[in-house]
Amino acid sequence: MVTVLLPVHNAAGYLEQAVTSVLNQSFTRFECLIIDDGSTDATPLVVKRFADPRIRYLRLETRKGIGHCLNLGLRQARYPLIARQDADDWSHPRRLEYQVTFLKQHPRCVIVGTHGYAVDERGRRFAYLYKPVQWLGLRWYQCFESPFLHTSVLFRREVVLREMGGYPQCRHCEDIALWTRLVLHHPGANLPRPLVNHRIHAQSVIGRITRSQADRLLEKSVLPLLIPYVQTLFEAPIPREWIRVLASAPRRVGPNSPQAFWYHFRELLMRFYHRFPEARTSVAFQEDLVYQLAKYIRQVPGRPELGVLPFFLWCILKRPYRSLRLLSRKGFSALHFRRVRWPHFW
Repeated sequence: MVTVLLPVHNAAGYLEQAVTSVLNQSFTRFECLIIDDGSTDATPLVVKRFADPRIRYLRLETRKGIGHCLNLGLRQARYPLIARQDADDWSHPRRLEYQVTFLKQHPRCVIVGTHGYAVDERGRRFAYLYKPVQWLGLRWYQCFESPFLHTSVLFRREVVLREMGGYPQCRHCEDIALWTRLVLHHPGANLPRPLVNHRIHAQSVIGRITRSQADRLLEKSVLPLLIPYVQTLFEAPIPREWIRVLASAPRRVGPNSPQAFWYHFRELLMRFYHRFPEARTSVAFQEDLVYQLAKYIRQVPGRPELGVLPFFLWCILKRPYRSLRLLSRKGFSALHFRRVRWPHFW
């Protein structure tokens, strides 16, 4: 049984589509817990249009923030599995079915997310959202950015609420704060299927953040989370400047020196291979690395440091067909819509 946790604040224009995508799931044993974070628009009226008994509606009279709503939802949830979805996103009809099946087949796994599409305010797709498939990739990506698409995750309530104490109170990065603890101690995975549509628009949190705000958020909130995570993962001191430079690329801040970014990337990757030798022979990790390198080559200005290119070329030459399909958004999507390749995360 699943509780779909759906916090909402002034998203009346998108809420009906989001809730409908939950109610149309092929997996039907769930409740949809909508937590209204003090909305001042027509959100209550939209919720009242639904007569489905699986919907529970909790309204806060004043805005408390998404972290408060998520923890309230964890305490109020009736079922042991928690699925997240944002109020302006929508899910594939078989999303819950695939994720619940995966957790049943892998009882040691605590969390499973999915790939997805970034869409605009009209629902038009403009980017493929790739996330690492197995636990090595999750731990590596967490050094730079979130290894999960938050709106896509399904996790075990008992572990997150009782062991982790719920979501940490961290403005705009409560998900990263939770993942930095979760992936160190528990197995997780992402299904290589685009099962959610993540809307990015002018009114969304991501859409409203300017570059200067992103820089302040990185310094005040993200780095205090990533620095202890990276040093715990590697069991060795890693310079703060390394982590700051590497974390700047996926957050629209941009490193001051592209040469420094690629140098630190290569050095950290070599240390990761030393810490986790199995990553060198893991096909799933090499595919994650190919996509990450291709993404950062596009995001970081200037040419990549030459020491990084052999990693990129070696991954492609080892499996040229899969690499070419992986780097083609349309080909990658079609490939994984045909079949599910369950990741081996241990």
